[in-house]
Amino acid sequence: MGTDDLVISGDGEGPARKILLQDFALEVETVTVRRFAEFGVRTRAVRNRTLRPNGTGTML
Repeated sequence: MGTDDLVISGDGEGPARKILLQDFALEVETVTVRRFAEFGVRTRAVRNRTLRPNGTGTML
């Protein structure tokens, strides 16, 4: 990860280096604003939300 072509020094992106990742999973479908909002409401993880009927909006 990282880069040896530093654009902004001090941003933590360099130097390029090898890292070891633990196993992880990917979703089969895209997590949309609507799906995230539904999850937030269902789990009460997100308390303040503005969500339009078409699934767009902001999560605060």
